[in-house]
Amino acid sequence: EINDFSDLIIEDFKLESVVLDENDSHVYHGICIKLIAGSLNSSSIHDIHIRNTSFVFNTIGFETQYNGSGRFERLDISGCTFIISLTNYLHGIGVSIPGQGKDARIENNVFCGNNIGIEVGFEDVIISGNDFKDSLQYDITSSSTEELRLHISGNTFNSPLASVFFLGSKYIDIISNSMYIRRVQFQATSNMSLMNNRITISESIIVNSYGVTEPSNTLIKNNYICINDDAVIVAASGTGFAFIDNAINTSLSNYYSFSGNPSDAVFSNNVNLHSIFN
Repeated sequence: EINDFSDLIIEDFKLESVVLDENDSHVYHGICIKLIAGSLNSSSIHDIHIRNTSFVFNTIGFETQYNGSGRFERLDISGCTFIISLTNYLHGIGVSIPGQGKDARIENNVFCGNNIGIEVGFEDVIISGNDFKDSLQYDITSSSTEELRLHISGNTFNSPLASVFFLGSKYIDIISNSMYIRRVQFQATSNMSLMNNRITISESIIVNSYGVTEPSNTLIKNNYICINDDAVIVAASGTGFAFIDNAINTSLSNYYSFSGNPSDAVFSNNVNLHSIFN
């Protein structure tokens, strides 16, 4: 645990090619690495590099925590493996960066068997090239409703028991991922784009179906979506919802619904491959 309670600025923190196990004496309460920024004084931790490191944990692999005005900037986590211990598999989180941070890149990591793969609250986050396997609850989640600007691309999601996303933040791009999942959920999202993904689902894609605020400007375009017979695409009320130019493979004749004003939604140029080839 690194705890910054002064005006000190921690710069260029690097950890590379290390194995951290929950049974090691230096691992604190099942958390492999915990960085704390700030208290009564202004302080920050920036230029954090975690690379090629293996995390075996029962609570959290890597965590940031802030107090007062403490902030994090420029976080790089790449080439790492996050594996949950069997002793606490219902609660483990691979990477937790809940807030007061900016500019994070989480790339080319493996998240295996976590309850949650990544919990994100930083602004300007790139999540790319990661492999999510057998998450129990969510692969990626955020409880923030702020303008985080998340870019999620080139990842592989293979967690049949989990939801891939539970995101409440604004400005999200989900592009060119491969998803084999039970369901996808977006919570009260505004300015969200879901484009060029290959998606196989067994229950539902639920867009804009949670929260008390009116979501807006949701674009689902150019995706290949294979839907099992018990699945449906659902869009609740909101303005600027567009579902266009997608290739669908389902035996269902009605694979979407919209509970808001129909004039607020656009469904066009979608092709059901099942009806063409069967």
